Amino acid sequence: MGVLRLYVSVLDSLGKRPMLATRSSLDKLAMGYGKFAYVGNRKVLGKFIRVQAKELQERLQKVSEAEIASLAETNAGLANVLQAIKRKQSHPKFDMAAEWFAQRRWETSSGIFPDFLLGLEQHSTFGNGALLELKDSKGDAVASFNSTIPTRRKSLLEVNRISGSTMVSHAGSLFDYPLSTASDYLSRPRLCFYFIRTRSMDHQRVRIALVEGSFYETLPKAQLLEKIWQQLLETSGMPPSEQKPMVEFLGRLEQIDIAQSREIDQASIRPRLRLMAEVHSDANLHAYPEIPPRTFNLILKREPGYDEQWLAQEMKRDGIENVHIVHSSADTFIVLQSGNLEYQLRYRVITHKRNGEHIVLQYGLPR
Repeated sequence: MGVLRLYVSVLDSLGKRPMLATRSSLDKLAMGYGKFAYVGNRKVLGKFIRVQAKELQERLQKVSEAEIASLAETNAGLANVLQAIKRKQSHPKFDMAAEWFAQRRWETSSGIFPDFLLGLEQHSTFGNGALLELKDSKGDAVASFNSTIPTRRKSLLEVNRISGSTMVSHAGSLFDYPLSTASDYLSRPRLCFYFIRTRSMDHQRVRIALVEGSFYETLPKAQLLEKIWQQLLETSGMPPSEQKPMVEFLGRLEQIDIAQSREIDQASIRPRLRLMAEVHSDANLHAYPEIPPRTFNLILKREPGYDEQWLAQEMKRDGIENVHIVHSSADTFIVLQSGNLEYQLRYRVITHKRNGEHIVLQYGLPR
């Protein structure tokens, strides 16, 4: 399942219980999707993790010794982990969740990017295996990005470098087995989505959106970092003629290199530079007039061929049935059925002030 299934699962929760828009954490709202290969906030979602871990253990029990032996020729690390799980699972204190997250005290929240990793499906769907980060705010501004600069795509290898941890890729490799045996599993670029809420405590003015990283990445990350260094060097008074080679060298630094604590000889502190990102007003989607209060929105970069017909087709590919398009004189709606409830989702296109057209699929929360 992909991002469209995630959107519909949250939509269904809000449609049945509109009060969840302000009374539920974003983690719990997202939880209804179910098929996550990695979960960051395990302290809050512990019960959910235990259920998923049991199902994962049952799946991995079926992996044969012959499969593991064959896998060892191409991915010895994953083969060793699978072998260790099969060997230890008969022990009375065996905990599959601890194996899944490679952490004995797995109930603690990781605090690293991303908050969720969507599980892979065999058939390709939009946002299959996407990364999901949560941003919650009591005010009108989108919460700042403290752990990583938002981008449209990241691979699991990039996640490893950014976080300085292999926890996400380890968990994903186990959950996604056997799809994780693909040679490009770690290097494959994945879509990044951000689950955004503003006015989280305000019943009348709350806004929620599942937004593609393209809404925030209007410059490539490498170019963005170079411009940061350039501005710092200009502030220092360095002549422009001397800045270019310095910017080129500094631009090679990874985010984790910039942010790590430093050991300084004879210093009694370990200084650390913190790289944060605040959302520019032009990229605050909840400040756009097309995104009114009490709406739940899906926002995607509009590519050639992306329209309401494409969106309805992709929903069907993601297992969402009973989807059809309704045109009126003023608006276009994608209508879908979930149990006894019918959802009318307004389809529209907005123009990002710095990054072109984006599709918006919009649901008005019942009062």
